[in-house]
Amino acid sequence: MKSLRVKLILGFAASSLLAIFSAAFLTQSLTFAAFRGYLDEASLGGFVKICIQHYQQTGTLQGVEAKLPSPPPPLPNEPRQSKPAQSDSRPPLKRNGVLDLQNRAVTKFMDYKVGDLVDTTGFIQMPVVVDNQQVGTAVRAEARELSPSEQAFVLTISRTLWGAVALGLLLAVMLAVWLSGRLTKPLLRLTHASSQVGLGKPALTLPITSSDEIGQLTQAFNQMSADLETADRQRRQLTADIAHDLGTPLTVVSGYVQAMKDGRLPVTKERFETVYTELGLLQNLIEDLRLLSLAESKQLTLVQEKIYAKQLLEGVQQAFIERAKQAGLNLVVHLESNPMLLVDPERLRRVLGNLVSNAIRHTSHGGELRLIAKLEQGQPVLQVMDTGQGIAAEKLPYIFDRFYRADEHRNHEKGGSGLGLAIVKALVELHGGAVSAQSALNQGTTFQIVLRAV
Repeated sequence: MKSLRVKLILGFAASSLLAIFSAAFLTQSLTFAAFRGYLDEASLGGFVKICIQHYQQTGTLQGVEAKLPSPPPPLPNEPRQSKPAQSDSRPPLKRNGVLDLQNRAVTKFMDYKVGDLVDTTGFIQMPVVVDNQQVGTAVRAEARELSPSEQAFVLTISRTLWGAVALGLLLAVMLAVWLSGRLTKPLLRLTHASSQVGLGKPALTLPITSSDEIGQLTQAFNQMSADLETADRQRRQLTADIAHDLGTPLTVVSGYVQAMKDGRLPVTKERFETVYTELGLLQNLIEDLRLLSLAESKQLTLVQEKIYAKQLLEGVQQAFIERAKQAGLNLVVHLESNPMLLVDPERLRRVLGNLVSNAIRHTSHGGELRLIAKLEQGQPVLQVMDTGQGIAAEKLPYIFDRFYRADEHRNHEKGGSGLGLAIVKALVELHGGAVSAQSALNQGTTFQIVLRAV
């Protein structure tokens, strides 16, 4: 199978050959026609001058035939006449003639006699003008044969033209080779890089050498390559995080069970409660993973209904008020407005619950948590604001990633599974909304949820 470069070269060369040959053929035809016309007009021009001089002297074209030169003998390759000759001594036909204004022959030429009406179709014609007034028409019955010098001139023109065609074709092929190399070089780089990615090797970033479609394709490949590398890194990190978060409670459970089975630890209620707690953490982690997977794949069904923001926020406040009090925090609802929401109340309570739970864990004793509802540009906005420790600016872009913990020193029991904010983002986007966070260290964090207007 021919490569793309060979196809480009052949295609460019073929199109160039067709264009050059067409232009050359047309140029040759027009040049030869114009040259022959020039010769005919030049030969007829001398004939017209004789007619003008005669008219100026006599006031008529009658008798001009006596002043006209005899026709030259035919050239060696010129046929004597179209009709068979009656005898070898017959003089050559006069091809030049003079017509009056009624197209009647004034001179004898060809097979026409003086006074005959002449059909000038196909004749070369030139008016005889005296004092800006046409007094007759000089005609030539047919184009004459070219002389040897004229034929040599035409041959030189023809050779030069076709030499230029050959040179143009050579330059076209050279240009095609250069252009095809320039076009296919980035494609070859893309092909090689794609094969490397397919073999599982590290992603490559290719240079972008143009802003055309190939440059856009290279840019898209670089973006895809970077996304694949990010996805692969996240997959490995996800596997490690899941193994860690599942391994910790499983280690605790298996250690206690094995020790109690071997009789090294007595079976007590407290130890059973510890095992039960760890199993609960496992169950919650698995449920969070399932919920996150369904939400991100848009397979989670929403049971939407209209509900006022005040009702939703006050329900979340009641659910967490005791935990907030135990942590020495003040949990309040602040309504700048009370917009109507079209949401799945259960899923949105889960969203707000995750945010409030995080805020309680990261806010010191004596702090305050606010659940805020308002309207911005006609869209409902819900906010969860705390006066906690805040999040570093460099960590903010990653807080919605799976298993990401801004405080890396917190364990799975104190710091959660690391899936809470990922679930928040997935559920909010499933509602057609958007979630964002603003934070400052030692000042607090505000999570904002923008929902669609009802």
